[in-house]
Amino acid sequence: MQITIRPKLEFDIAPHKSWHIKRSKSVLTDGGVRQESRLVPSTDCYAARLFSGFVFARLAYAKARPGTLKLDCAGGRRLIAIEVTYDKPVCIDVGSVVAMSSTVRFRSCVSFSLAAASANRVFVKQAVCPRPGTRGTVVLETAGEPTLAAGNNPTFEVSRMIAWDPAVKFRATPLESIPGMLINHVLVSASLNEEDDSVLLDADHAGSAFSLWRVIRPVLSLVIPGL
Repeated sequence: MQITIRPKLEFDIAPHKSWHIKRSKSVLTDGGVRQESRLVPSTDCYAARLFSGFVFARLAYAKARPGTLKLDCAGGRRLIAIEVTYDKPVCIDVGSVVAMSSTVRFRSCVSFSLAAASANRVFVKQAVCPRPGTRGTVVLETAGEPTLAAGNNPTFEVSRMIAWDPAVKFRATPLESIPGMLINHVLVSASLNEEDDSVLLDADHAGSAFSLWRVIRPVLSLVIPGL
């Protein structure tokens, strides 16, 4: 993933180009950029976008003259710009998305792995550029200082995952305690095989109140030792 992490980000908008920005996100524009409310043109991930407030968004666009889009965040938060191409989609936490260029779309992919269930991500959400030869940018906002998972098979809480390469493979770690599972304290390890494989973690990202893994893992652990 090509990633830029800063408390403030600025993007140039060429004529006839546009961005979708979350309505709750403060934004500054100048030059020939105009703003209006629009429906985000993506039919996938509707439920996730509905709960995160990204079904209707603020459209910032330039007509005849180019302009600038400026985003910032408060406190210890950070903005993360991730480049997306037709050949390189990125898996994302939709709730962390605050803006994206108009060339980017959402897509849902189904994963039946145990690690996906533990992460409450049986339906994995991706940011993609659906047309060959196109590229775009998706912007996420973190609750704390983000880090990239590193090392040999790094282990981390699934609730901290906000963006990762689709090629990364995950493995659920052994169940340690029922109370830990009930508060979504579930760990997975990542297999980073390629040089470009990466997992972006939020330092303070809150876990989901419900995880499918909480239901199935106690049962499976009885028949699969070491699960």
